[in-house]
Amino acid sequence: MAESKVRKQPQKNNAIASKRAPAQVAAMSAAGSSQETSGTPHDSIRRRAYELFEVRGKAHGLDQQDWHRAEREILNR
Repeated sequence: MAESKVRKQPQKNNAIASKRAPAQVAAMSAAGSSQETSGTPHDSIRRRAYELFEVRGKAHGLDQQDWHRAEREILNR
């Protein structure tokens, strides 16, 4: 009998993923974010970036623009 080898999938570099995908990170915690009413400015920025992502029809590729816009809006209040 021949033994089959299990191939491991390469793991993503989390540091790079977190810099590139704030909207995706926000999407992972979207279920809990609707219940949040307060928090750090980072939480507010994350929620607003996700709202912008949703308004655009959840089209990927503009997550950094969403994040920066949300950051300006929240920090300039």
